[in-house]
Amino acid sequence: VKGWLYFYSSKSLEDNIILIEPTNPKTIVSFNPLEEIKGISPEEQAGELVEVFKKIWSDAWGARMEGILRNSLIALAENNLTLVELPLLLSDSLVRKRILKKVKNPTCRQRFKEYDSLRPSTRREWVESTLNKVNAFLSDRRIRQIFTSQKSSFNLREIIDNKKILLIKLERGRLKGSADLLGSLLLSKIQMAAFSRTDLPQSKRVPFYLYIDEFQNFATQSFIETLSEARKYKLSLILAHQNLSQMPKELQASVLANCGVVSCFRVSREDAQIMAKELLTPLYKLPPG
Repeated sequence: VKGWLYFYSSKSLEDNIILIEPTNPKTIVSFNPLEEIKGISPEEQAGELVEVFKKIWSDAWGARMEGILRNSLIALAENNLTLVELPLLLSDSLVRKRILKKVKNPTCRQRFKEYDSLRPSTRREWVESTLNKVNAFLSDRRIRQIFTSQKSSFNLREIIDNKKILLIKLERGRLKGSADLLGSLLLSKIQMAAFSRTDLPQSKRVPFYLYIDEFQNFATQSFIETLSEARKYKLSLILAHQNLSQMPKELQASVLANCGVVSCFRVSREDAQIMAKELLTPLYKLPPG
């Protein structure tokens, strides 16, 4: 992988490497966050993705947006569709009718029935903020082409179980805010793929390692559960960030409680005071000898 890693002449290793680099037209991949994962329900998938959108769009978040997104994602997941169809689902009544025919979730069906009973002007008002956010994300051609296919060009569960290597390069300078959203969607899907290994006995779960640079940009509220459950699924996390204030307090507490090895380099005075309590044992507590 030029400019990344040098793998000598190991052809077998080269064949096991998947590179996701949205800014490079030579490495185009397809990724459907709503694609079915065995053992994970559409409701669970929608819940994970809602957490992603809630983190990234916190400035405009509210109960209405959450409800619209949750039910839209359930409907799309049950139809094996993609995020690209989300604007059509909310704005085109004919498309919505076709999609809802295949939806089994009764709550989802009821919410859209209520939505369809509204006046057109009210419907537009309800979804305006959601559509603005989704359309802004998908308006970047480099991002949109990743989400247009119903089937992803890589299988995360297969990557995990077969010890393959997945490299994700997100250039925030070029992708702007889309980098955080794409990274969070990929991370949520990796988490779901890891949790789907409940169908394997623990003894047969292959250990795998997830390295995340600037992880606070991608970690959602559900990442707290991942930290506490990681060992059970043979998942090892290597997390890098710059300072503790970048993390919400609850996530910060979970990281400090669950990390087995902590490395600190040139921390601020504020972080030093916190980390000193985590790393240093007071002399009066040292064992004798």
